[in-house]
Amino acid sequence: MLARRGQFVPAGGWVLSAAGMVSAAVCMVSPAYAQEGEVARTRLEESREAIQNLESLMYTGSVEAEGGLFGTIEELECTVFMKRQGEGAAGDWDHRRQGHVVVRSMETDEEGNPKTERVEFDVLRKGPNVTYTAHDLRTVYERYHRAARHRSVTVAQTGWIAEFADDNPFERELTLPEVKLTLNIGADTVGDDVCDVVEVSFGDQRQVVRWSISQATDLPRRKETRLGADNVQKYTITNIAINEEIPEDVWEYKRPDGYAFNSTVRNPQQGRQPQVATYPNAKPFEVTIAEGPDKGETVSLESLEGNVVVLDFWTGWSGTSKDSRGDIQAIAEQFKDEPVRVLSMTWRERNRVQAGIDAWKQSGGTYSLATGADEVAMEYAVSSFPTVFVVTQEGKLVYTLNEYNAETFRTNIAEQVQKALDGEFKSGTSTTLQSQGDRTTTTTEGGGNQTGGNQGGNQGGNQGGNQGGNQGGGN
Repeated sequence: MLARRGQFVPAGGWVLSAAGMVSAAVCMVSPAYAQEGEVARTRLEESREAIQNLESLMYTGSVEAEGGLFGTIEELECTVFMKRQGEGAAGDWDHRRQGHVVVRSMETDEEGNPKTERVEFDVLRKGPNVTYTAHDLRTVYERYHRAARHRSVTVAQTGWIAEFADDNPFERELTLPEVKLTLNIGADTVGDDVCDVVEVSFGDQRQVVRWSISQATDLPRRKETRLGADNVQKYTITNIAINEEIPEDVWEYKRPDGYAFNSTVRNPQQGRQPQVATYPNAKPFEVTIAEGPDKGETVSLESLEGNVVVLDFWTGWSGTSKDSRGDIQAIAEQFKDEPVRVLSMTWRERNRVQAGIDAWKQSGGTYSLATGADEVAMEYAVSSFPTVFVVTQEGKLVYTLNEYNAETFRTNIAEQVQKALDGEFKSGTSTTLQSQGDRTTTTTEGGGNQTGGNQGGNQGGNQGGNQGGNQGGGN
C-alpha cells in the first residue's frame, strides 16, 4: 500500500506492499469495522512511511469549523506545493501555500452579527527563509523563518497538514502513553478515495483526532479534530498529485506592482557583511491577576519594564497545556532571584476558567496567572497551546515557542531567558546595505527597510498579527 519514493500514484490507485497486504485484503472483504491497539498503530506507521517516502506533493486543502473553540474561521482554501530538499526521511522541504481565509472579526454590524474579513495569503519557504506578502501594508517581506510574523503567515499555517513536512510524522499519536488508538477500516471517502480512519483519543484532554488515511496511497486525506462534543474542525485534501514535477515558477516569488520589498536576509553572493540584530516591540497589554503575585491587581507590559518577561498562553482544558505547568513553574523557580517575571494567561476557556486555576494550583504555581486573556492572545497571534514569548527588559520580543516537547520545552525557554538577562538581544544602531539583484534593501534600527524609494518599514515583517491569528488553532 505504500507510495514509494519517486513513484507517481494517481488518486484512487492501488500500490500494495507486504506491510499493507493484510489491511488491503480485509478492506476488500469488509468495508467498515473497528479495531483497536496495535492494528491501528500499524496503520499510522504505514502512513508515516508513505509520508517519509514522498519527494513532492501538490494538493488543495479546505477547512470546515464548528464551535467557538476553533477560532473565527468561516472559510479557508489553500493550494499547497511541497518539494523535498536533501536525502532521507528528515530531508528539508521547500513549500508554498497560497489561498485565502474568511474570518469573523470582533466588530458587529448594525444587526449585531459579526463582520467578516477576507485575508489573502501567499507564503513561500525556501531553505531557512520565508517570503510573504502583507497586502494591508503593500509590502513583500523576506525573513528567516522564525522571524516571520504577520497574520498571513499565521493563517497559512492553518492551510496545510504540517505532518507532511515533519521528520517523524504522528510522533504524539505513537509515543504518548495515554493515547488510545482505534482503526475503522473503510469508514471514510474523500472523492473516489476510500480511507481507513484512525481515531486518536488523547487521554483526559477531551481531544479526539481522526485521520482518514487513503487505502490507495497510505497518505492522509482528511484530518478531523474534535474538542468536546460541539467543536469540530475538518481539514480535507483534494486535487492531490504525488511525486509529480512541480513547475519551476512556483518557487519564484513575484512582487505585486506598487508593493515595497523588505528583507533582513543577507545575500550569500555579497559575502560577509555587518549584521544588525533588530527585534520588534512587544505589544502593550493590561490584565488582571487572578492568582499568584499581584493577585487582584492590574498588570501591564509597561509595569513590567526592567524585567525579562515570560508570557505564557495556555488553557486549562488542554492536556498539553496542563503537561507544561510543571515546566513553567520550574522556570519561575529557576529565576526567582533574578529580574524575571513569569506571566501566565489562559484563553479560549469558554466556561472552564476554573480548570486553568486548578491546574495552576496543582503544579504549585508561584507565578502570576491571569484568566480570560483572549484579546491579548489575539494581539500576539497565538494559535496553539501552549505558546510562550520572551520579552527583554527593554520590551523587545525576542523569542517565540508554540509547541510542547517535554524533553526540550523548559530548557529552550530557560536558555532564552538567560540570554536576555545577559544582554545578548540588544538591537544594533548601524545600517547595513544589501544588494539583491535589481533591488537594494536598507536595514535600519528597528528593521525598517527602504526599497526602490518605497518605505516598507518593518511593521508587517514583525507584527504579531492583530487579527486573524487565532483561526483554527493550526493543523
